[in-house]
Amino acid sequence: MSNRGEVMIVDDTPANLQLLAGILEDEGYMVRPTRVPEMAIESALANPPNLILLDVMMPGMDGFEVCRQLKQNEHTVNVPIIFITALQGAQDRLRGFEVGGVDFITKPIRRGDVLARVSAQLVLYQMGESRKEVVDLRNKELEQNESKYRTVFETSNDAIILLNEHSCFDGNSAALKMFGYASRDEFMVYHLSEFSPATQPDGRNSKEVANEMIALAYQNNTHSFEWIFRRSTGENFPAEILLTRLTLNKQDVIQATVWDISKRKQIEYALKKSEERLQVIGAGTQDTSTLIDNDNGDDVPPSSSTPNKNRRLH
Repeated sequence: MSNRGEVMIVDDTPANLQLLAGILEDEGYMVRPTRVPEMAIESALANPPNLILLDVMMPGMDGFEVCRQLKQNEHTVNVPIIFITALQGAQDRLRGFEVGGVDFITKPIRRGDVLARVSAQLVLYQMGESRKEVVDLRNKELEQNESKYRTVFETSNDAIILLNEHSCFDGNSAALKMFGYASRDEFMVYHLSEFSPATQPDGRNSKEVANEMIALAYQNNTHSFEWIFRRSTGENFPAEILLTRLTLNKQDVIQATVWDISKRKQIEYALKKSEERLQVIGAGTQDTSTLIDNDNGDDVPPSSSTPNKNRRLH
């Protein structure tokens, strides 16, 4: 079975560590387990994994602090961290997201839940890394030579739009395809907001918000945000936009790189619905320390040598 990525597991309970490692190894993931938070930080900084499963409550240093330290280091800031916890309090989850966590796995541990959340976050992580490499390469080539940039612009698989404060003045073939236009002539007469519905999901006027985003990119050299676009067919779709300030022909312009994130939103929605179903199921379970290690959801009690940690947040 091919390697699907490396996952670090940090949990001071041997039974949890063994269970999670077994679930992931069976599916072809490389696993790096550790019971000591300080050793986990040292190992991750030396050789960042693709993803970290992190117990919340551990002796000496809890998972929130481990996450906070990893997110402050440039080598691990982009590594997705999924917390493992027995509690479902809103304040605990809010704190987890504030320190940089991307998701939660709620105990009792269920095989399907673990695999779905790990797989989804690794897909998103790999997409982000790929985009970062493309953007870094594009900016480097731009600094070297504008003609090289033009080649990247024309051949890129990413949708790229060039614009100023007033309107779009160029778009590559990927952008024309994404928005459903046959020629650049009809594409270049529009303001960025005119590829959008009149208002965004928060109710704000699309043109006003677009102008704010463009102004921020001119001010800060780069700015990213999510947006709802509209194709020429009238179909709306969610997108992630990276605005980058460039100098072309001795003029400051904005490059808008657009990624269709419909698939990502579908994954996030599916995970949300899965979590809601699990919460309904879990509402009838009093013993939250029960571990489940199969697809049928049969209870597998913790090892008798494992301390009872029902009162602790993992």
